[in-house]
Amino acid sequence: SSASVGVGKDITLVANKTVKSAISDNSNVTVTVDGKNINIHGVSDGTSVITVSDGTETRTINVTVSSLEIFLNDSSDFKIEAGEKGTLSATKGGSEVSNVTFTSDDDSIISVSGSQITANNIGKALITAECDGISATQEIEVILPSAFSIVGDSEVAIGNSISLKVNKNYGSFTWSSSDDSKASVDSNGVVTGVSVGTVTITATRNDGKTATKVITSCEAFKWVSVSESNSADISKYKGYVEQIRIKCNGLTTGCNGALTLNNATITTFTNNDVYFIADVSSYKEQLETCTFKIYNGWNGSMNISVVGIEIYVSTIMSNSSYTVHNLNLTNINFVKASQGSGTLVQEITISGSDTDWTKTVSNLDVYDSDGKPYYYWAVEETVSGYDVSYLFDDDDDMTDYCINSSLFGKGEITVKNTKQESQGIEMPSTGGKGSEPYELIGLVIAGGALTILCVRRRRKNY
Repeated sequence: SSASVGVGKDITLVANKTVKSAISDNSNVTVTVDGKNINIHGVSDGTSVITVSDGTETRTINVTVSSLEIFLNDSSDFKIEAGEKGTLSATKGGSEVSNVTFTSDDDSIISVSGSQITANNIGKALITAECDGISATQEIEVILPSAFSIVGDSEVAIGNSISLKVNKNYGSFTWSSSDDSKASVDSNGVVTGVSVGTVTITATRNDGKTATKVITSCEAFKWVSVSESNSADISKYKGYVEQIRIKCNGLTTGCNGALTLNNATITTFTNNDVYFIADVSSYKEQLETCTFKIYNGWNGSMNISVVGIEIYVSTIMSNSSYTVHNLNLTNINFVKASQGSGTLVQEITISGSDTDWTKTVSNLDVYDSDGKPYYYWAVEETVSGYDVSYLFDDDDDMTDYCINSSLFGKGEITVKNTKQESQGIEMPSTGGKGSEPYELIGLVIAGGALTILCVRRRRKNY
């Protein structure tokens, strides 16, 4: 067998029998025995062969002695959660050394880049440090993350499906629904809407830990009011409208109407004593504006008036992309909220490989199950020494604190960090220019994890 011990350090090996003697072939170590325990003390750099005997048979132990000692995140705790990163360091004779090289014996478990490690999967890997001809090894264990969450949409249309995932996909998971009669979930986290209602989806990891997410199962389409006159701008619903209905006062049997889309008449209406209704599904990709005109059965004595236009629109619409700008930004969580607390929708990472340190997130929900628009905004975790500010750029002049999802234009969120002035001792003026505030857009302090939470919320009705 083999073992490693640091100079001035002690290790104890346990045999399966009572040990009578243990002798080293040199002075790099000292060794004593106590029952089944073999106590080894490191004296100087090098290797030793210890011969162990129980009085009837012998075994040998190859021992490496090194004055080089490895640390993980400045600690002797050699466990790290899967998906996390860590920093290796080493000391020689108690003093930190910089000219050290680290390697891993299994990159699939732990990969090494310089002094940084990445925990790629559950398991153990042996890390070797080499410095000035001396080497040392240390086993590091990658363990399951302490917590995880479910990411994905929070709404599913009846008869349709959405895919849920866990943000830290290590280990194995089983999925369950609190009510399969409203929404079911399969073994891969695919949720299918069954009937109107709310369910709780649970992901259970193989160690027993769980995460939950509330899913609303809703009708695939819903009537939304878009005008209180006989015309409406419906360009933002382009591609999602199935029917249009015109509500009138004084409507009687025998009245007909014509609908124009983009200034061209495309269909005529029939009435059911309350609404003029037309199917426009074949025109939904061309919808921009619509105007209604009553042309049959009209006379002054009938006193018919248009009081509104409604559209039958998909309740789960996909918006154009939102772009987040920052510098050296990582761990961005887009969170969806409805009347308060938010739930994670998607987790992304921005790195130097992204163009201009930006990231675009597409296919976010626009409307809730009541046909009301959602709003998205960003919240950055506090970074010591910096003040954070935000810029939300869309076509909505009414709100400067969020992105209006219903405007279907380009939405951009810029996170700006401004370095705080030092609160230290004020030095006497030398007449020079002095120090000016040093401001960087989206600066992230090295080693600091920043989280962008992109939250969507429904506008309140008054």
